Amino acid sequence: MSTLKYNDGATQFRLRLACAILSHRPLLLRNIRPDDLSSPGLREHEISFLRLLDTLTNGTTIEINTTGTQLRFVPGVLLGCDGGEHLCPKSRGVGYFMEGILPLVMFGKGSFEMTFRGVTEGCTQDMTVDYISSSVLPLLSKFGVGANEDFGGAPHLKIHKRAAAPKVPNDNPSDLGAVTLYCPQLTTLSIIDFVDPGFVKRIRGVSSSTKLNPTSSSRASHAAKGVLHKLLPDVWIHTDAAKKGGSSKNGGVTPSLSVTLWAESTTGVVLSHPSLSLNTGPSKSKSGKPELPEDLGQRAALHLLHEVQCGGGVVTTA
Repeated sequence: MSTLKYNDGATQFRLRLACAILSHRPLLLRNIRPDDLSSPGLREHEISFLRLLDTLTNGTTIEINTTGTQLRFVPGVLLGCDGGEHLCPKSRGVGYFMEGILPLVMFGKGSFEMTFRGVTEGCTQDMTVDYISSSVLPLLSKFGVGANEDFGGAPHLKIHKRAAAPKVPNDNPSDLGAVTLYCPQLTTLSIIDFVDPGFVKRIRGVSSSTKLNPTSSSRASHAAKGVLHKLLPDVWIHTDAAKKGGSSKNGGVTPSLSVTLWAESTTGVVLSHPSLSLNTGPSKSKSGKPELPEDLGQRAALHLLHEVQCGGGVVTTA
């Protein structure tokens, strides 16, 4: 087959690799950040993603030139994974890697189950684990993933430990979260008609915190419900607080506070939006003032209502 050639560097990096594997065509990427004098070529997280694809396939060939500005990728056979583990660099969240392989894992020769260790909260440029669990995985089920119980249950995500993005890069192994992703083998790809957003019937959410006072997540949850209860009564937000002391093993060493809300409609549409506190992670408040948990809860509720106002079957960030 002819080689897929692109000269615009790492644009749509994960998507192009996924298309190359599914179509079984070689891929050639040129001009990967050639003008970056301090760090040209592939980044650490992109190389880690290539290692992940090499683990999921058999017979894959990866060739990178000495400067890292050119990549040749010859895909192999897509396999399943039973109980593997992947260590993600702290420069990107685990959502970066799970989002990149979700179009692939359902087409393997077996079911997929892998534990990702890395940053689960605080990366504004990547999907959070709660966002993937609440919005992305239900969308896969509509295409028939997990419909056959003989090939495993529905795709799901299990959070073992949360960890926020460190303010200063470090190699501390205790600052890593752990998430297990399971996806069964797809037997039949279903055709769907997904154009009617329906009416919102209930709202669910998760307010999570690490290395903070446990009341912070409760305060954010209460503020979000104060906004949403004005519109409908069926609102339930779970609080997941990793406290200091005896339960510190459930969270990393960096403080974090986040709220993820999702709305479920009468036609099965799930619209979700994650919100991160401006006091934690790499994010900073423009005014320089600390953001209260109540402000975070209200902001998360308003972001979700904006997604509902936009309508459609998927969120605007998909």
